Amino acid sequence: MIFLPDKHIAIITPPHTASRNIHEGLGARGFWVLGEDPFTEGSINHHSVKIHDAWHRAAEVADDEFKTYVVCRDPYTRLVGLFLHYEWSQDNGLAKRYLCWEEFVYAREGMNWMFNKTISDFIEAGQLEDYSLIRYENLEGDLSLAIGDSVNLPSKYHELIDIKEWYCDSSLLKHVNETWAEKDCDIFGYSML
Repeated sequence: MIFLPDKHIAIITPPHTASRNIHEGLGARGFWVLGEDPFTEGSINHHSVKIHDAWHRAAEVADDEFKTYVVCRDPYTRLVGLFLHYEWSQDNGLAKRYLCWEEFVYAREGMNWMFNKTISDFIEAGQLEDYSLIRYENLEGDLSLAIGDSVNLPSKYHELIDIKEWYCDSSLLKHVNETWAEKDCDIFGYSML
């Protein structure tokens, strides 16, 4: 999560929604908040979704409204991004076993939460009801509108993802739709493949 105290804004960044790029692009305007891991008891990381009561109170004292944003991303490209992250961990000796794309898709539900939680899962874990969206696909523009100031972000780490190359197998696509994409597409307005 990224907190902008002067703006009374919290930006929740599930894995592979450009949290590092946002943090670097905001510079001193925002703090990268480490907090309780939403899915692993006793663990902390920057994907926290817990909004601190003190932030709401500070906004009230300033006669301002506290705003929460969630960075959402097309679930199909996000899943590919998560695989590329897993592939990087394989290349660096961090993964327990080698998995190709298809194996990753079918095994992901039994893997660490980072690889098997949708963005809607993050919203539910944080019990968020009042939030606005920042779309990954229009990150600089949406972020600039949200904070009321122009934001220039570092370039993304991966090249553009060609969906047709990754989802050419109909059985794999059906599995992804049923276990990963359907709810996020419905909630965030993305098209199902």
